[in-house]
Amino acid sequence: MSGVQNKQLLQIQVESLPDDVLFIILDYLDLNTQLKMMRVHSRFLNIMHQFWRFNCKNMLIVEPILLEDLILVLKSTCNWITNLRFRTNNQEHFAELTKYMYPNVKDLRLATRNFQLKDSDMIKLVQSFPNIKTFSPQGHLTGAHMSDFRQLENLTLSYCSYASGSQLTHILSSLRLKSLKLDVFSNKEIRSVSLPLEGLTNLELLHCDSSEMTSWFLDKIRFLVNLKELKISDNLHANVARELLDSLSVNRSYAKSLELTLIQSIGLALASYCTIRLGSVIIISQDIGGIGFLYTEIPNTKRLYLKCCVIRSQNDFHSHIKALKTPEFICFDCCQFEFKEFTFSGKDIAQDRSTKLNLHIIGGTFNQLPINSCHSYEDISQVDWKVVEEDALFEFHRVLPKELKVEYKYEPFLIQFE
Repeated sequence: MSGVQNKQLLQIQVESLPDDVLFIILDYLDLNTQLKMMRVHSRFLNIMHQFWRFNCKNMLIVEPILLEDLILVLKSTCNWITNLRFRTNNQEHFAELTKYMYPNVKDLRLATRNFQLKDSDMIKLVQSFPNIKTFSPQGHLTGAHMSDFRQLENLTLSYCSYASGSQLTHILSSLRLKSLKLDVFSNKEIRSVSLPLEGLTNLELLHCDSSEMTSWFLDKIRFLVNLKELKISDNLHANVARELLDSLSVNRSYAKSLELTLIQSIGLALASYCTIRLGSVIIISQDIGGIGFLYTEIPNTKRLYLKCCVIRSQNDFHSHIKALKTPEFICFDCCQFEFKEFTFSGKDIAQDRSTKLNLHIIGGTFNQLPINSCHSYEDISQVDWKVVEEDALFEFHRVLPKELKVEYKYEPFLIQFE
């Protein structure tokens, strides 16, 4: 069959397909491929507007895209989009974006390359997107005019390189945000203002760095009773971390999880110090020096995960496992052990326990070379684990059930309440 005949057959097949089938095909394609399909056959051109109207509430527009295609997409969808991700390298494309009004967009995320958004651009965005609730822009933005989004609830300033403390104060005084992501302010900006408490009490999610936490939020955190997630993006001093946990415990008795990835060897100490009842404690150490072991109980948690940690001696390991009387589940995930074999005594571990301990060791390795030295895969082997004197209150596992797996965030400090 010739190329011309193949093309004619394709034309007939496309013409014979119902719209619903073509919609299913288009739904598997990204926007740029959908635009190419419009040039392949007039049938796609005729149905694309209807498809976008009903199937593209969430729109991702990224480069490369021709200006004429962008105009077609925006004209066809501006009244129907609810969530828009817009990434562009072209200032002309941004100008085209702001020519239209998007009455139903609730979530707007903007990123640019080759040029930077400025505060003057915010005026255009407020006019084009009057009803957004979630906003994450990138550019040389101070925060000016953002309070003009009267329905705004979730704000990310993390990518605003000129973020101003005074503008943040104005935003918090004007709006009642539920989500605030920072990790952007210089120490000079942080010291220049004090944030209004009344603008923080509605927060359900707060992401910030340690300087922002220490200066702006630490003395107010006990009043943030609606908080569901708190993330700190860099290393906290031990005393600050303890004060933070103390403040969080004033009006709370339970947290879903606490994850700590800290440079200092304080992870387990902090967890043992915490008076909030914790669903899970997750300790992560990417420092090959490890977190160390403290012969201490963690009285307020049932599940303990240790990820990428270094355990240096058999005695430390044995003493720590024995000291943990409250956790009913302990998982060592991809940890490095500086001993080649270990024997658990079920009766010894079960002594003084009132509940069963399920101990999971997943991917634990023994490294025969000193810490920080170069090694090949031949230098690394699995630890030989044995159990003697089995007891009903202790069980050793080499596999972690799916329902017990957690998603590690690798954040220095992350506490989730729901």
